[in-house]
Amino acid sequence: SILWNIRGMPHNSCRKTSQREQVGYKMNYSVFQETLSDRENGQYLTYGIQTGEKVVHDLSTNREAVMRLVNRLNADAAAEAQLPDILEDFLP
Repeated sequence: SILWNIRGMPHNSCRKTSQREQVGYKMNYSVFQETLSDRENGQYLTYGIQTGEKVVHDLSTNREAVMRLVNRLNADAAAEAQLPDILEDFLP
């Protein structure tokens, strides 16, 4: 799987350091992609989120939607304990 930072670049890409990072703010959430398959859809590309050791697979096939979710989680400094409620609101 490939990890993406909140700006949509591969996780290890060079990027500017924001002021929030310089003062100790750590972005906790990242987007990753994986290829899954099932009988109904065949093989498909899907996106999930990761924080620490917690991984949520197959949230959406829409990368931009998952990126917006990760942006919001990081901007709000959402606690991992809030994640189930946030994901419930995110999913259709």
